Amino acid sequence: HARISLSRMSHCRFKKVNDDNREAFCLFADSDLLQPSDLDQVLRCLGIKSEDRDKIREKIKQETGEDKPIDWNTFEAIVGNFTESSGPREDELLEAFKVFDREGNGTISAAELKHLVAGVLDDEMEAKIEKMIQDYIDGDGQVNYIDFIQIIGKNGRAEAVGDR
Repeated sequence: HARISLSRMSHCRFKKVNDDNREAFCLFADSDLLQPSDLDQVLRCLGIKSEDRDKIREKIKQETGEDKPIDWNTFEAIVGNFTESSGPREDELLEAFKVFDREGNGTISAAELKHLVAGVLDDEMEAKIEKMIQDYIDGDGQVNYIDFIQIIGKNGRAEAVGDR
């Protein structure tokens, strides 16, 4: 087992506190390169499933060659597709929606909600959100954003914070 040196992390020029991929890379990287022998440990630190680790190893071998050190750009380009999005938590979304809740009743107009997500998300995600909005519009054209946020959380875009 490789020993983790905290001094290694301080020398890694890619360190960014809120980026799990970078932190894991930097924990094991030596001179900004990750040795292939450390790759499995990094992937486990990131919580990547075994079958996905196999896919990642294969893609990295194709990209860098057998047993060659891995640079940050290669690592992130491949591993970034397998790691969970670190999007906003449910409580953060709730606070953001409250800004647009003029009456303080837990609703926002469907038109305003569509406007908020337009252009912020990729087309596929925007279409999914649009469908969810349609499912939650009441008779007055309003969306109960508390319910909406909870359904987004169930679809892997936010973490639950408990009952409302």
